[in-house]
Amino acid sequence: MPSLTKKKTLSLKVGARVSDLSKAQTREVLSELQSCHKDLDVRFECCYMSTTGDLDLEASLTHMDKTDFFTKEIDQALLNGSIDIGIHSAKDLPDPLHEDLEIISLTKGKDSRDALLMSEGKDIGDLKKNAVIACSSLKRQEEIKKLRHDFTFTDVRGCVKSRIEQLNEKKFDALVVAEAAIIRLELTHLNRYMLSYPTTKFQGQLAILAKKELIM
Repeated sequence: MPSLTKKKTLSLKVGARVSDLSKAQTREVLSELQSCHKDLDVRFECCYMSTTGDLDLEASLTHMDKTDFFTKEIDQALLNGSIDIGIHSAKDLPDPLHEDLEIISLTKGKDSRDALLMSEGKDIGDLKKNAVIACSSLKRQEEIKKLRHDFTFTDVRGCVKSRIEQLNEKKFDALVVAEAAIIRLELTHLNRYMLSYPTTKFQGQLAILAKKELIM
C-alpha cells in the first residue's frame, strides 16, 4: 500500500542572473536539488536580476577576476533577505566572499576546458597569420599565445550568443568560450577547437550561496 504521509514543503526564493546561460545553470541546480531531496516537496521561485557585469558592457574584464562584478546584486539580495539562495558560476565568485555569506554547495560541473570557436577551419593552425582572437582574460591570452605567438587579442563583452553573433559578423577571427557554456546552451553543433591548457579553478562548476545565519 502506498504511503499516505504528506511530504514536507520547502519553498525557496532563488536569485540568479538574467542571461540565458544563467537560466540554464539555474535549471541545472534546481533539478539537482530536487533529486537530492525527494523526501521534500521543494518549490522554487526564481528571481532573475541584472548584475553590474550585465549592465556595464564597456568595462574591460581583464582585471575583474575575484571581484563581485557579476555577483554583487545577487549577493546583496541574499544579505537583505529578499532571496534565500543565490546561484553563481563558481569561477565568478569574489575572493574573499562577503563575511556573512557562505557557499553551501558546489556542483560537480560540466567540461572545464575552453573552446576556440571559429567561423572557418577545424584546427588552430587553420587560422590566418595575426588572427584576432576575442578573449578578455589575460590568463587565457597567455595560454593561447603559447600555441600561436602571432595571435592578437581583443576584448569582447555581452552574452555568449551575442559574442557568437559578432564572430559570425567577422568582427574577429575566433572566440574563446568555456565549453561548459556551450554545453548548457545546447550549442555543441558549433565549429570549435578544444584548448588543452589548465583553466580557471571551478570552471564549469556552479555555486549555491546562502546567508550564514540561515544555514542550519
